[in-house]
Amino acid sequence: MKISIIIPIFNADAFLDQCISSVLDQTFDDFELILINDGSTDQSGEICEKFAASDSRIKLYHKENGGVSSARNLGIENSIGEWITFVDSDDYLTSDYLKAFSEFVETDTDLIIQGQNSIEKKHDEIMISYNFENQCLIAPNEFLNRFNILPFYFGVWCKAFKTKIIKDNKIIFDTAKSLGEDTLFNLKYLSYCKSDITLLDRNEYVYRNVEGSLTKQILSYKQRKELFIDLKKHLVKLSNKIENYHFYAAELFRALYTDKTVDNTQKELSNLMKKHKNELLTAWTDPGIASKLILFLLKANQIFLVDLILKRIYS
Repeated sequence: MKISIIIPIFNADAFLDQCISSVLDQTFDDFELILINDGSTDQSGEICEKFAASDSRIKLYHKENGGVSSARNLGIENSIGEWITFVDSDDYLTSDYLKAFSEFVETDTDLIIQGQNSIEKKHDEIMISYNFENQCLIAPNEFLNRFNILPFYFGVWCKAFKTKIIKDNKIIFDTAKSLGEDTLFNLKYLSYCKSDITLLDRNEYVYRNVEGSLTKQILSYKQRKELFIDLKKHLVKLSNKIENYHFYAAELFRALYTDKTVDNTQKELSNLMKKHKNELLTAWTDPGIASKLILFLLKANQIFLVDLILKRIYS
């Protein structure tokens, strides 16, 4: 078995039929499809049962709701393919998605990545691509110094991971986190890659940007801080590219100013800057992000904080 496809599912009946059908219609057919119904309360379970009854390549597991990370971990545990790829239940694949990977699964590579087409509001499509004519090999320790985490490496879709690397090193998704768990999984995996990464100039994955998804949630300051610290711990081993912190630093600042449970915002800001100054300043040295953050603070009448941060930047 070459490839295991893992789809975590929770209340996705609006998109699930298209998602599963797109997998079963692949031109490359040496795969198993692992469906994890994570306690859905809509018709998702019934849809999964219908497909499982019609195709022997499907393994179906029903479990109590535990979140996307626990669902993916169950899929990993039960996978038998040499490679693993993850698909979200509201996305779908073009017919050559697996074929694009299959052309390189026998080569000396530890990770295969292709681009994606993202369907945004009003059905506009945004393409994320590596912009190579054919394909490119890049060393693991060079990858994040050449390509930012965002938009190239934050999600687990569009990637084929070696099952042996995942299982030998006990790489799993952190079930305690509800955002950023994909990125942390990717970084852990990258730290164990020894052979080159294969980058494909293909865009066979269609990502649907759904309102109300986890990526749109505003997390508490405590959650954002934990994510930022974990991210920093892994990134310092893999990359010296400070731009990889832009988004996460900006979101940490935003959470600090919006979370009313923070006792002393000014003191907490001071502590953050002492411990993570270089990484956090990336949010303020990026003009686009800095302007948005300053405007947010001004609207919140946080003149003192704007002054304090600007002094710290230019001191």
